[in-house]
Amino acid sequence: MTNFKNVVFHCTILLPFAVSLGSATASGLFLDPTWVLTVDQDFTKGDAPSLYSTFCGAQGNSGGPEINNFSKQNVYWEDGALTLKFERQANTSCTGVTREYAGAGFAVNSPAATNIAVEVEILATDVYGVSPYATLWPTGGVKPNCGWGAEDDFFEQDARTAGHEVQTYHHWTSPPACIHLQHQSFQTIPTIASIYHSYSVIRDGGTKFFVDGNAQTFSNGQKVISDDFQNYSMTVQMGIGGNNAAMPDDARLPAYVRIRRIKIWYKRN
Repeated sequence: MTNFKNVVFHCTILLPFAVSLGSATASGLFLDPTWVLTVDQDFTKGDAPSLYSTFCGAQGNSGGPEINNFSKQNVYWEDGALTLKFERQANTSCTGVTREYAGAGFAVNSPAATNIAVEVEILATDVYGVSPYATLWPTGGVKPNCGWGAEDDFFEQDARTAGHEVQTYHHWTSPPACIHLQHQSFQTIPTIASIYHSYSVIRDGGTKFFVDGNAQTFSNGQKVISDDFQNYSMTVQMGIGGNNAAMPDDARLPAYVRIRRIKIWYKRN
């Protein structure tokens, strides 16, 4: 999730190409044989409940009001897609905190790994105030030198601006300064909520982001990769509620996010 300190901005316009069956998806992860595809779940062919674990808990919004909980009931398979629902529904989380909205999230049940590549095909939302995200998140009991270590948000929708999507690499400087830094690439995707797009990340001695097979860059033309990369065990998560938070447009709720496919690669030792 994103705040807006130490930000490098880049903006591109992504238009649909070779669109068929409601998709602009094209894999950007043409990986060499040292990478092994270990998860390839096509939800158009059925559910895979053993692949993911739904969240239950209080969801905080970066830079905005804490308004929703994760609800296990709001993650379900429907019409060929894993569906996440966001609604105005009083919800009491596992922690006993009651909030007026119920969101949804899950973690992929795959091992944490330092070298990992992920591609997710997502049909996002156009409801104001709803900000779905997908991220590589630290796990595995590794203690960072500062903060939470590193985080790769390879898909995160702007809650206030239709069609805006951001990819962020978070990290921290070394002690004793321990300053939180982030590198970001912003995209405008007019069809973000009408057709599926693919959002990808490769973490391998650095972090690289892709949208529909296009490697994302900063304004200086460099790939989205940081010299301050930290070797850090990661896992894949998905949720609703994060970037540029705002109160949702209740008149348009419930909002839905659909996930059609998840692919995960691990690098051979």
